[in-house]
Amino acid sequence: GESEFPNIFRFMWLLENGRKLYKISKISIQSAEVTNDSLEYPSIELKYDMEVDAYFTSERTLGMPVMKPDSTPQPITSNPFFPSILAQTPANVRKLINVDKISVKATANGKALIMIEDGRIITLQIGDEVYLGKVSNIIPKEGAVEFTLNDGGIVVVKRKIIEFGIENK
Repeated sequence: GESEFPNIFRFMWLLENGRKLYKISKISIQSAEVTNDSLEYPSIELKYDMEVDAYFTSERTLGMPVMKPDSTPQPITSNPFFPSILAQTPANVRKLINVDKISVKATANGKALIMIEDGRIITLQIGDEVYLGKVSNIIPKEGAVEFTLNDGGIVVVKRKIIEFGIENK
């Protein structure tokens, strides 16, 4: 079969804990990242294969259905199949400023003027969102802007400084 983790978990729980006597004797689950240009983060596709043993009896009273299960599964708080580090960099679907394609032009108390790739000058301040992260620090004395970026699970601090004497085309 193929499904998302919460559905597989609930299905297995119902098999193992339901009124009828089923036992999962063998299971294999494979996960894969599925990317799409319209998704910021990939979805995780799970394919599973399981062998289920079913036990029966001719005793009628043991085979009678009950209205509801004896208990319910615990709530799912995380997906163990979602990787801590993604195989690919998340897509820039919101068209945020790409730190690799900017140049710092000026810095002041809590603000920075930067030139983006189309030649426009914009103002950034601490906390502003950029592609993969945010502006984390502006250091006017050094003419520097620091960005904290999360590239699919790998967190880095990238520093851009004013480059004097370089002409932009």
